[in-house]
Amino acid sequence: HLEDGVVRRFDTPQGSESQRKIPKELTIGRNLPPEEAYERTLATVDHLKNELANQKLERQMGINDQPVDTHEVAQLRELLATAEYRELY
Repeated sequence: HLEDGVVRRFDTPQGSESQRKIPKELTIGRNLPPEEAYERTLATVDHLKNELANQKLERQMGINDQPVDTHEVAQLRELLATAEYRELY
């Protein structure tokens, strides 16, 4: 998107160093009783839903918006110039 004359993109966290970690108490090991594994699975799903909601809020607020430099634009232009159209369905 364009903001104050600057093209910006939202940086979604990627890679192990930038991802928010799942708390250790939510990890599921092999020796857990089925009931506890189930409860931890539900807690992990709740945790991940919260993370997705946080990312959505960050995007809406523009917290993670980063300027796009001319090198990135040139790379995208090259990629688009060599792309071929194909129907997905």
